[in-house]
This record gives sequence, C-alpha cells and structure tokens, in this order.
Amino acid sequence: MSSKDSSRKRPKRANGRGSLYPYKGGRWRVAFLMPDGKRKSAIVKTKRAGEEWLDEMRRLSNEMKKMKLDQRNAVPTLQEYLSEWLKRRQPTLKGSTLLSYKETIAKIINPRIGHLKLTDIKPETIQWVYDQFQQEKRRDRMAFAIKQVLNAALNEAVRQGLLSDNPVPKTRIKHPQVKQAKVTLWTDEQVDRLLTTIVGQKYEYLIRLALMTGMRQGELLGLKWEDVDLNQGIIRVRHSLQKAVVDEKLRFTIGIPKTPSSIRQISIGSAGMSVLRKQYEKVR
Repeated sequence: MSSKDSSRKRPKRANGRGSLYPYKGGRWRVAFLMPDGKRKSAIVKTKRAGEEWLDEMRRLSNEMKKMKLDQRNAVPTLQEYLSEWLKRRQPTLKGSTLLSYKETIAKIINPRIGHLKLTDIKPETIQWVYDQFQQEKRRDRMAFAIKQVLNAALNEAVRQGLLSDNPVPKTRIKHPQVKQAKVTLWTDEQVDRLLTTIVGQKYEYLIRLALMTGMRQGELLGLKWEDVDLNQGIIRVRHSLQKAVVDEKLRFTIGIPKTPSSIRQISIGSAGMSVLRKQYEKVR
C-alpha cells in the first residue's frame, strides 16, 4: 500500500455501526464498541468478511442491549418489593409491629421513593426521606421507623440477590436515644392498701394473682383454665393476649408468648390456689 493510500482518511460510520478500513497487506481492519464499553477488533482478508464480522457484532450488541433492558424491567420498584416483603413477614410479626410497618411504608416511604427501582435506592435517597422530617417533633421516632423497615427489607433483598449491598447502614440516621424508665417498687404498706381497696371489685382476683406471680399483663389476660393445675398449684404460661391486625384494624387475640423463655411454669402455693379456686367458683 502506498504512503498516499495509507494517509487517506478512514471512512466514518454512524455510532453503533463499527469501523472498517484498509489494513496493510491488502487486508481489512474492523472494530466495534460493545454496550458494556469493551472494544472488539479483528483483521480480516476481505472487505466482505469485515462487513459480515460487523453484522455479527451488531447482532450481539442488540442482544446485550435487550438483555440489559429485560433485566432492568425485571427489577421491582421499592413499593412492589415492600408489598411482597411485608406479606412474607406478616406471619412472624406481632400485630402492633405489623401495623407500624404498614403505616410507615404507606404514609412515609411509598409517597416519596416507592416509585424508584429497587436498584436505584442509594444512601442519599434514604437520607433525603429522613431529612424531610427534620422540623418534626417526632423526627427521631420517624427516622427510626424508616430505618427499621428499610434495613430489614433491603437486607432480605441482598440475600435474594436483588441488591449487592444494603444502603441503609451508610446513612446518617441514628437510633433515637431512649431514656431508661425508672422502676418504682411498692412498699408492703402500699400493697396492703391496694388489696384492701380491691375487695369485691371485678378484677380483684386478677390483681391478687398478678401480685403473687409477677406475670405480665398479657399473660394474665391470656390465661386459660386448661393452663392451671389446681391440684399441684401450678400455672403453665402458654398463652398471651396480643394485638393483631384483622381486616386492616388492630384487634386483640390470644397467641403464644413472644419468646420461648416466656413459656414457663409458675408455682403459686396455697394462697395462689385459694385465689384461683374462688375465681373458678365465680365464673363456672
């Protein structure tokens, strides 16, 4: 090839068409930029072979673009994902927790970023939602609610392979400081005064049993006669009155205690047995 030929300007092609130009020894050089940014090139014997090579690269490029678009369309929006996540979590959540999650998602998260693709949720996206409540008195509680829901949901998205990592820990949202409640113990005099006051009242035996056993309120209200052994003087704590969401409303229901350690036996002694026998006689 003469110096005149080699100095000739290479013909330009439209973007996405690749390039084909003469090369030394009568051959042709072809090049193509793929959608992933990688440049493919080859040296072929004829111009026709170069055109065929470019046709194949364009075919592969279109397939890659379609695959990327399909993958993009397959990614759910945050709102879609949270809806499915909440359905999976519902059986394991207490009623009040479930209702809190639903309200946080419906009133705070979805109206602001629910339309975004799951993969578009970044630390600054979540931080922006939190910053909307900086002037609110309950901002710390709101921030914690946002963080609690999104952290749990996006952790699961990582386990499912929908996200490479969870953006929530990278935000500046801090856990609200909770003041330690002071526990005040009653004196014997105060207990005696209470026991005197409740004589003949509707919940007399319930209050007496609470003082004798230290059972939680939900455990006392969820107690069934099948859990009481009056012969051995034993209460088996196996049920608890809990809040549950029924028809989108918070209602009371009897369920099992929240933790395995809450399921236990309590010896009530003769005084406790006397209280329960009197209650049994009253309601049977």
